[in-house]
Amino acid sequence: MAGVLAPFLAEHLHATGQDLTAVAATDDKLLVLAAVYARLPAVAQGVGEANAAMPAPSPAVEDGQQLLVQVNDLLGETADAIRHRLRTLSDRNTC
Repeated sequence: MAGVLAPFLAEHLHATGQDLTAVAATDDKLLVLAAVYARLPAVAQGVGEANAAMPAPSPAVEDGQQLLVQVNDLLGETADAIRHRLRTLSDRNTC
């Protein structure tokens, strides 16, 4: 999960000057968020491939397109959750 978290940790380090790499490696909540974040692009790819195999126009294609929007939204929400968790860990580390 280090590869998934690396950009978020770098972003946090740049913004705050605080390196949370060691703390992040042991935080179960953050590791779960990273696992979800890592899996979402593959889910989107699978939905896109299934959508491309269906004849258009069809209700299934529309459903697939809506699902892609939801997966994309979830990717952004998960990224926000990772950033929030890093801020929480940062606050705990400075107290």
